[in-house]
Amino acid sequence: MPDVTLSTDIDAFLKTANDAAARTELGLGSAAEAATGDFATSTQGDKADTALQPADPTLESVTDNGATTLNDIQVGRIVTAGNTLGPVATAVDSIAIGGTGNSATGPQSEVLGGGGSSATATGSTIVGGNSSNNSGNWAIIAGGRNHTNTAGARSGILGGEYANVTHADSSMLSVRGTNIANKESQAVQTAHVDNLHIFEGGFKMPTGATDTYVLTTDATGVGTWQAAGGGGGQVDSVVAGTNVTIDNTDPINPIISAAGGGGGGGTVQNVNLSIEPTDEGTTAGNARGANAVDLQTDRNAATQVASGNYSVIGGGNRNMSVESYNTIGGGYANTASGLYGIGNATVSGGSQNTASAPWSTVSGGVVNTASAYYSVVGGGKSNNATDFWSTVSGGYQNTASAMYSSVLGGIQNTASATYSAILGGQSNNISGSYTKAMIVGSNITADRTNCTFVSNLSIKSIPTSATGLPAGSVWNNGGVLNIV
Repeated sequence: MPDVTLSTDIDAFLKTANDAAARTELGLGSAAEAATGDFATSTQGDKADTALQPADPTLESVTDNGATTLNDIQVGRIVTAGNTLGPVATAVDSIAIGGTGNSATGPQSEVLGGGGSSATATGSTIVGGNSSNNSGNWAIIAGGRNHTNTAGARSGILGGEYANVTHADSSMLSVRGTNIANKESQAVQTAHVDNLHIFEGGFKMPTGATDTYVLTTDATGVGTWQAAGGGGGQVDSVVAGTNVTIDNTDPINPIISAAGGGGGGGTVQNVNLSIEPTDEGTTAGNARGANAVDLQTDRNAATQVASGNYSVIGGGNRNMSVESYNTIGGGYANTASGLYGIGNATVSGGSQNTASAPWSTVSGGVVNTASAYYSVVGGGKSNNATDFWSTVSGGYQNTASAMYSSVLGGIQNTASATYSAILGGQSNNISGSYTKAMIVGSNITADRTNCTFVSNLSIKSIPTSATGLPAGSVWNNGGVLNIV
């Protein structure tokens, strides 16, 4: 700043100079021209020091399709619209996804789909169904409706309705009670069923078993092995008029069969102990495997039989059970085969389904394929499970093509990465490099490993304080999401 003498007219100098020139002459910055309201007060400055800083971990951005950027998101609790979770302190890591009117209030509890159900105990789970309540620790209710688990830790209810588990380590399978009289479990470590149909492997009750003994019950239904009252050996006569022939070539195992006589029906046991209908229909089938059971009476090719040893075809038409211990319950044009001479594949029913690997299963539906060891397709149409332990529960044109991959339902979803899972929706894809990814929604393509992708995320009952929350928890800090 130049020297100014007393004789200098300072007022005239400031009036004739422009603002910039005046500030320069006086050694001032641009702030000298601003209004006082443009500056923070001391109180406002203190708040700025404690506000969220650029370097702090936040949910920095979410794109239109729901994919997160920059920071990993660890969500301990997930709930979709129409469902509720319990308080954070008592329902840590709980999940309520899909359906409506569901609640998960126990620690690590979860409700997936369905409606009006609640999981209230530690690790309790409900999958689908309606109006069920699970208060058993580490217990599950899958499907059905109006079920209750009041005390059965590590127990399960599958399908049916109005079943109640009160014993630990017990299960209720397709049990059906009524709203007036629920059916309740009777003992621990016991499976409860209304009816039991064993497709393969036979029935085994080793306690008290002795060769040639028969299973006998008392008046209360308790079964034990007892010596046969008589019989066995050669058959000498049958009831007159039954049109039956007897082959006593082997007097220990005689063969009794019905003569044709206008399609009288019935079955015949062959020399290799296989069983088949006496009337096979228009097209006779090839020889059955040893100890096989084939009860279907309609086919358009001789190969459509239970040709594997100990294999079963319970009914239907045009079914083939090829390898040993394979089972087809019924339906149309189903195939249970295997690999390298190993069977144990199962098709329960449906149409044009194929279980083509050892221990693979197709429960039903149409044009479904389980083609790898231990793979499963529950139902639906045109679904494929093609790698070890892969699962497609249902839906249409879904594929699980990696080890331990799963597609629960929906349409045209593909899980081709190890340990990946798609909950449902449409046109979702997890490719092979994105292992352990999970998709909840539609039209999503996974692009990270070990991450959950959603179309939209609604987190209810977010804590308003970080106190007591573990690392990675999300909390609401005055409208801003913070991560502990």
